Amino acid sequence: MTPASVHIIFKSVVVAKLVYAATSASSWWGFATADDRKRLQAVIRCDIRSGLCEQHHKTVEELVEEADDTINNMSYILRFLVP
Repeated sequence: MTPASVHIIFKSVVVAKLVYAATSASSWWGFATADDRKRLQAVIRCDIRSGLCEQHHKTVEELVEEADDTINNMSYILRFLVP
């Protein structure tokens, strides 16, 4: 496999699960300690070293914030459809 293919698979499997776990229960992310967040970031750092992830990958916090913003924007857009 090419490195680009490996990076795509990594994003669609590992990163997607990390972000889903953090945003599916937003309150969980809010209660995560600094150590918890460092452990999650360690997963990304380890995968960068092993070549599964791009060198300049976003941090877990950046990914969660982006996902949270997307969810908030979607709920705002769809709010008028629900009585």
